[in-house]
Amino acid sequence: MSGHWLTRRTGLVPTAPPPARLSERSVLDEAIRPSAPEPGPEVTFTCRGLAAGQHLIDVHDHYRAELQQVRDLLTGTLLSHFAYEERELIARWPGTASSPARYEGPGVIARITTQHSADAGPDHRRPSDACPPVPSSSPPPKESAPCAPPSSLPDEAMERRSRMPTTPNFAHVVFQTSQPESMRAWYCQLLDAHVVYEDGGLAFITFDEEHHRIALIKSPVRLERKTPTVAAMHHVAYTFSHLDDMLARYEVLRDAGIRPAVCIAHGPTTSMYYQDPDGNFVEMQVDNFGGPDEATAYMHSPEYAEDSVGPAFDPEEMLRARRNGATVEELTTRSWARKAGLSDPMPVLTGAR
Repeated sequence: MSGHWLTRRTGLVPTAPPPARLSERSVLDEAIRPSAPEPGPEVTFTCRGLAAGQHLIDVHDHYRAELQQVRDLLTGTLLSHFAYEERELIARWPGTASSPARYEGPGVIARITTQHSADAGPDHRRPSDACPPVPSSSPPPKESAPCAPPSSLPDEAMERRSRMPTTPNFAHVVFQTSQPESMRAWYCQLLDAHVVYEDGGLAFITFDEEHHRIALIKSPVRLERKTPTVAAMHHVAYTFSHLDDMLARYEVLRDAGIRPAVCIAHGPTTSMYYQDPDGNFVEMQVDNFGGPDEATAYMHSPEYAEDSVGPAFDPEEMLRARRNGATVEELTTRSWARKAGLSDPMPVLTGAR
């Protein structure tokens, strides 16, 4: 394999720049891309790193295709009918024209303009509203762009889009409960959260920029508290960036009368398990490794094979030790936790005790 050293070493092939630039001005001239010297043979590239590199290439191609489509749409339709189209968009899609956050990727403008035309019937557009001729000073648009059906993207853009990652992000968790007031108060205290919306049957709670992370649905019938004989989700986990942050939250909750049911030195994480009023577990944790690869490697170690759960630890003793100068590295080891000589934590986690 010839070419740039990155291609030779990893197989990653950056997409060549297009023959025609999208704009006369550019933040970065693609003909003079920055480069880096080749590292020595001792430097290797992990599967995660290679996947990230390919993802960046795909994202760059994806954005380039979007810019091309937006230019075509502006040239073919919006420049000549901006005022009319803006009124139509605001009337039929409230917020879209003024809220860039609702942008959904390639084709969204075509979907909006085509959809509001279809909704109004075949006579919606006046004769003069047909796609106008392109000014001679502008490059001709792609045939499908200005008045195309919603799904008509350039073939290469559709292909790149099909390769984009589709892994979803976590949004929220919902609990059905007979005691919504107690559950709402407990989760607001646990997560330092607040209520976004509440009525007789629903409550939405959040602790960050998401509109809600936890929802509570009031059951129309009396529900029993969760028991070990019921098949259900075991727990939801929340992570802290540092052990000190988790210990600080532990103190606040302890002083409010909320104590963990059990604390475990798992190895990959140091965790405190709480139980909500309905008996659901909530894990508050801190990661003990710098990244997922290190944590995964530990899971394949002899220590983890011998005990995949880990010993229990005393949070008060951890708090005292930290205040007396013990390091985070020391306190997040299983060997430190074992010094307390506490019983097996699994009966508590499984509800057997």
